[in-house]
Amino acid sequence: LYGITFLIQNQKEAADSIYELYKNKNWESRINELYFFHAILSLRTNWEPNDATWEQAINSGTLRYLDNKELVKKLKEYYFQIKNMKNRENRILTMMDNYFEEYRQNHFVSPSITANKDFAGVLDIINKNTKPKMPVFTANQKILNRDKFDFETYVNQIARLQGTRNQDLNLFIFKAIDMNKELLAMLREESK
Repeated sequence: LYGITFLIQNQKEAADSIYELYKNKNWESRINELYFFHAILSLRTNWEPNDATWEQAINSGTLRYLDNKELVKKLKEYYFQIKNMKNRENRILTMMDNYFEEYRQNHFVSPSITANKDFAGVLDIINKNTKPKMPVFTANQKILNRDKFDFETYVNQIARLQGTRNQDLNLFIFKAIDMNKELLAMLREESK
């Protein structure tokens, strides 16, 4: 309520200020001020809700104050779809990560550790007995178990998982875009 009152007071002041500016003969030299006051006046008419605003409204239960029940239903469906899409994205990324973890451990991470056994321990660094040594990555040490590493399979798996991810997300994205268009059309109708 305070925010609405503050906005109305500001709009009244802006309208008065514009009136005063136009009364002066040199109003053309004060375009910036006119634009500033116009922005305050047109704030309510040009306002379009963003994702954070609507999510907050859904979570706080503010939507019960809207008269248009169809709009409320569509909004809830839309944001459920967005959350669903984010969850699917995270799930697929986790699956990809889990799949590649074994490759990383066997072929990329282990060699750098085993090849540099003279790393200073944490206590050595704290006690300043020795300076920490940086890992040395030579071409021979980067890939461990070279015979077992099938680069073609590795690349194919990356491509397949990436393709699955894109196809899966596209289904959700197109649905979300369509729902978003519907919502904006309904909101424009509401504001008329």
